Amino acid sequence: MIRKNLMWLLSMLVVTSMAVGCSKTEPAGTVNPDAQQPAAEKQPDPVKVSLYIHNNIVDDADLQKYIVEPLQKKLPHITLQVTRSGAGTTIQDVLATGSFPDLIITSNAYMTEFTDVGLQSDIAKEIKSQNVDVSRVEPILLEAMRMNSPSGQLYGLPIRQNLGVMIYNQDVFDKFGVPYPTDGMTFEQVVETAKKLTRIEGNTQYIGFDPGNVPNNVSTSLALPFADPKTHKASFDAIDMGARRRRCGKPKQIRRDEMGSGRQSELQRACRRRA
Repeated sequence: MIRKNLMWLLSMLVVTSMAVGCSKTEPAGTVNPDAQQPAAEKQPDPVKVSLYIHNNIVDDADLQKYIVEPLQKKLPHITLQVTRSGAGTTIQDVLATGSFPDLIITSNAYMTEFTDVGLQSDIAKEIKSQNVDVSRVEPILLEAMRMNSPSGQLYGLPIRQNLGVMIYNQDVFDKFGVPYPTDGMTFEQVVETAKKLTRIEGNTQYIGFDPGNVPNNVSTSLALPFADPKTHKASFDAIDMGARRRRCGKPKQIRRDEMGSGRQSELQRACRRRA
């Protein structure tokens, strides 16, 4: 996330400009003793830029490799002062000091923690005026950034993304003569492959596929948003849990033999109908 007063730094990192002076041209072989020597290029004044790293999104190794070292190489007059969130340096702690760092690195999942206290600014105009080439960024990443604003504003630029991968045990595939997974497999193909591996041999239970949190992540993308991005109204009505308990009565304890049974579903449906 980049605050507007430091958009200048972004443009400096991406766009390099050079001032070229003009001088009078003398014929070859002649020397003008009165010609002034070109003035030495003035070095920029030292600048200190502060950076706030939220929830250790970037560790020290990546910070040096991808931010500090490239910055020192391109703009050596800039010194980066880093503050990491933690005990005594939470967002509220730092705000209480009367100022906040110039730059912020966080996950888009936590951007509301900064927008709620006004630490954001749309940088679209600065990106355009400084000719920052955002086509180098995957459009889906920019869209993910815009989703955290009320009207599609761009509060920052992504520096990396999380990717999911599937890890498989070659020894198990070799043992059962099943071909290895390949790039571009559909979820259905993965499930069919997993069926060929799922079995009990001797005292060993082989589980063909452990999806982890994948189903939840996939279904979340299809869920109804909490609020309408156009009207800013909640998609769900508030639930009066007190009234719900009064209508449903005292919660009935479900016996172990009813867990996962049709009886449990029947009890739940009855309560929902009464609610």
